[in-house]
Amino acid sequence: MKAAYYLDPIKEEPGIDIRELINKGITIFAMQHNRKKINVQFTTVKALGKPRSVECGYYVMRYIEDIMDDRSLLTVGFEDKESYNEEEIDDTRMAWANFVSYFIDSAKGC
Repeated sequence: MKAAYYLDPIKEEPGIDIRELINKGITIFAMQHNRKKINVQFTTVKALGKPRSVECGYYVMRYIEDIMDDRSLLTVGFEDKESYNEEEIDDTRMAWANFVSYFIDSAKGC
C-alpha cells in the first residue's frame, strides 16, 4: 500500500474529487509501467495556518523544503508552529528569485 499525504491547515479530510484524481493518476502510472494496481492510503497532515493568498505558493514551496529536510513532518505534522514567520517566507522568496534569475540569465546567452 502506498501513502498519499494531504496537507491541510484545518485538518479536514480530502474531498472525494481529490481522492479520485489521485487514484486515477496512480492507476494510469501503474498501467503505463506494467505494474499491478496500487492501493493508496490517504493521510491528512495538519499543515501550518492558512496564508494570505499571495503567500500560498511560498507556503507550498516551504512545505516541500521542510518535508524533504525532515520526513517525520508527514506523520507528526507541523504541530509546534502556527505559521511561518516573515524571515522563513523571505528565504523561500529569495530561493525562488535566484532559481528564476538563473534561467533568465541563461536565456540571455542564447
